[in-house]
Amino acid sequence: MAACMNIAKLLWHKRKLLVLVLTPILLCPLPIIIQDTAALCAYAVLIIAIYWMTEVLPIALTALLPVLLFPLLGVMHSAQVSANYMKDIIMTMIGAFFVADAMEHWNIHRRFALRILCHTASTPRWLMFGLMTTTSFLAMWMSNSVVTSMMVPLAVAILKEINVKRTESQLPRVANGDADLELQKDHEESKPIASVTSATEQTPASKSGVSDDDFKNLSKGLVLCVAYAANIGGTATLYGTSSNIVMTGQLESLYGYEATVDFGTWFAYGFPNQLIILIIAWLVLQWRFLDLRGLFKLCRRSRNRRRKHHVPSDAELIIRKQYAELGKMTWAEVIVLVHFIALSLLWLTYSPRFIPGWSSLFSHQYVTSSTATMAVVISLALIPSSKPNFLKCGRNQSFNVEEENADSSPAPAILDWRRASSNMRWEVIFLMGAGYAIADAFGESGLSDYLAEQFKVFATIPAWSLVIVCTVLIAILTEFISNTATAAVFLPIIGKMGESIGVNPHYLMIPTTVASSFAFMLPIATPPNAIAFSYGTLTVMDMVKCGLLINLASLVVVNLTINTFGVFLFDLNTYPAWAGGTTIQPSLTENISLVSYS
Repeated sequence: MAACMNIAKLLWHKRKLLVLVLTPILLCPLPIIIQDTAALCAYAVLIIAIYWMTEVLPIALTALLPVLLFPLLGVMHSAQVSANYMKDIIMTMIGAFFVADAMEHWNIHRRFALRILCHTASTPRWLMFGLMTTTSFLAMWMSNSVVTSMMVPLAVAILKEINVKRTESQLPRVANGDADLELQKDHEESKPIASVTSATEQTPASKSGVSDDDFKNLSKGLVLCVAYAANIGGTATLYGTSSNIVMTGQLESLYGYEATVDFGTWFAYGFPNQLIILIIAWLVLQWRFLDLRGLFKLCRRSRNRRRKHHVPSDAELIIRKQYAELGKMTWAEVIVLVHFIALSLLWLTYSPRFIPGWSSLFSHQYVTSSTATMAVVISLALIPSSKPNFLKCGRNQSFNVEEENADSSPAPAILDWRRASSNMRWEVIFLMGAGYAIADAFGESGLSDYLAEQFKVFATIPAWSLVIVCTVLIAILTEFISNTATAAVFLPIIGKMGESIGVNPHYLMIPTTVASSFAFMLPIATPPNAIAFSYGTLTVMDMVKCGLLINLASLVVVNLTINTFGVFLFDLNTYPAWAGGTTIQPSLTENISLVSYS
């Protein structure tokens, strides 16, 4: 028995090596029995998928395997595979990372977050709401990991400071005034109150009568809400999360450029989705940690207090102090903010479906969103981080040539190349390139045609039910696998499923892509979850209980929205010419009417 245990321990210790070596060997019968290019492509994709799932190699390193396997197996030429790692959409993403780096370096994201929280920290509920809305907005444009790394420490710092005041106070409330956090009233109406203990700190019940459990619940709620909001926020924009970018690139690889989704159309679909799911998550977190019943009483009291003089709570005072420490906006901050707004508008107006975009001003569609992105990046790299002397001539300032000559060293640029390149998220770039290479290999090898033939058996199944199956499957997988890797492997298959049954591939691929961001249950599911969990406040069961409800609600929302306004935004009732073939399924509006009357 002891020998068996030792062998089991040894195998477990060497599990990654075993998976690394045995996976290609065990999958060998596939290309040996079925001797064609499609089988070789499937063999390579299965190896890559298993390596991604088990993480026997770093995810970014596994993402480079297509460059090795596809040429060796005769699936694609090496130059053709490598071209997928620097597509137009990837250039847009690289530019977006550079702009995000400038925003992070010059503290634009922190200034914006504190400014919003100054107006939403009057009570625990609205503090949570402010944290979630701020985090989700920032995650629309920046890496969700970066946003979470900023917002969680901010929330913890606020709560620890409030907890100090709670333990020192002998009064049944945390701050002065009727508009404060109202520990006693909230204790009667809801579980948590205004502050938290640290991750491992145990304090005796305070003289205010508020138990330690109440403070621990609030600490869990405020830390967890940031992670959830970061995951949700990335779904609103086309460049908010890498799985969205993978979908766009794979559509181009499978069907051509005309099949891609533009930024404005995605935003029109993704932002309402994000807003609905964010509100649901806020309500679920209140039910779990703050007692949802107190919300409506709190809203009624808030309306009555608007007539009274507002006395800021401790949380508001702490946030205002941190905001005041930032000082006035500097020259660099203003320039970065202007460039960010300009880039957002350029993305939104590039080629909206309802009106001609600015891309129509250029012939042959030579100019794309990557052109606008790189224009903004180069501009940030040229503009100095301090205000030039010739712009300082004003009412109280004069241009002094001697002073300018004395300080001859130029100010560094707003976007510093060394800093930005060292902070570049190359693993995401490689993952997206691998996704595009896999989609390209599906078409080149004939594997996509083979799958299309096999999927015709689903032609008699209503399309809306296939959407439910695909979104649920991806939502489960993304709890254990990177959402980018999940999208890279499964989106080409799902797209071909839609094509084979005569349904617009957008109808299956878009909700599935959104569902790949629904990773709320486990700490390992996404970097924001891991960051929040690392503070020691949360348990796995805390995440599972809340995450399961939010997962289910999110799946319902995405299936409803794709079958309502999504039909008209993406013209899903029309089978597109770029997909080829003929329509087999009835129109989606007919399917929806059948569901509503059944």
